[in-house]
Amino acid sequence: MNKNINLKIISSLLVLAAPAARAQESTPATESPNRFGFNYRMGFNTQVNFKNLGGFTMPTRLTPDGERDQYYKYYNYSDGYAYPDINYPGLGPTTWNWGYDAARAPYKQYSSGDPNVIFHQFTSSPASASSTVNVDDPQSNFELTYNRELLRRKGWRAGLEAAAGYGRVSVNDSKPLAGSFNVASDAYAAQTVYGSGPFQGGDYLDPNALLGYPGTALPGQVGAASITGSRHFDADLFSFRLGPDVEVPLSRRVSLNFSGGLALVYVNSTFQFNQTVTLAGVEAQAQPLPSSGSGSHSAWLPGGYVAGNISVALSEKWALVAGAQFESVGQYTQTVNGKEATLDLSKAIFVTFGLSYSF
Repeated sequence: MNKNINLKIISSLLVLAAPAARAQESTPATESPNRFGFNYRMGFNTQVNFKNLGGFTMPTRLTPDGERDQYYKYYNYSDGYAYPDINYPGLGPTTWNWGYDAARAPYKQYSSGDPNVIFHQFTSSPASASSTVNVDDPQSNFELTYNRELLRRKGWRAGLEAAAGYGRVSVNDSKPLAGSFNVASDAYAAQTVYGSGPFQGGDYLDPNALLGYPGTALPGQVGAASITGSRHFDADLFSFRLGPDVEVPLSRRVSLNFSGGLALVYVNSTFQFNQTVTLAGVEAQAQPLPSSGSGSHSAWLPGGYVAGNISVALSEKWALVAGAQFESVGQYTQTVNGKEATLDLSKAIFVTFGLSYSF
């Protein structure tokens, strides 16, 4: 009799427990208060701008007596030199201590009908050429997330989201650019030989001619320059996010999640460049020297983010997650030898795909 009663009691408990067990097995991942995620983030709208390009350094050139002359050893013009000689000013306002390149037009140094020899100094305006909107879309980023549920109400849940990720930006730029340069000119009146009269201009200038000294300044000119070369920028991006999140279940397996808060990005970059500035109409020996530089830099960028995603439960623990994020942490600038590379992270957009695990 007791045995039958015990069997009835056990059978009744099993019948009552079966629906509860089935309900627990069908509980979606969103019922768990803790959730880890691993996401692939596809980044867009990130660009690198290169600034302060151009500018140049003229080569240092020795005069024929430069190794022996401690006072007048370097060209004092880009296409020649003119210094007082040992007789100046005792024997009059002239000098034999000069030389020139005989440049072609538009910086010709003497011509028919002009009794002057023209010396030019090619000087740079501030380096101001830019190469903008260099993009590396899409970038590949990876992110680990952790969500902790803190509050549950009918139809929604709230908690805290934390994330840490890594990404990389790499931009190469070799677009040719246009620039300009300033030209300062001085005119020196020439005599063909000692005391034989003024130089009347022509296709040949006697190298023994004397120049009137000092010269007379002429109006300045602006010339055209071309800038060739390459710029290369690489950056490792370590990102961190922290903020509240709200989850809205749409069904037993599907839910929406919205979050926002603090974003922090650590940028570790390298920037290198090489450039050649070519001055239009200038002789090869008076062209500027090529320049280059490289360096590394790092900095923290604070900002904020907003995000939204949809989650589809695959089982009690696992779910597929897809979404989008907008992140703004401002701009990051690295300078090497006066040239700038600016990484714009003020309007970054990410499309995310991943898995989450609840426990």
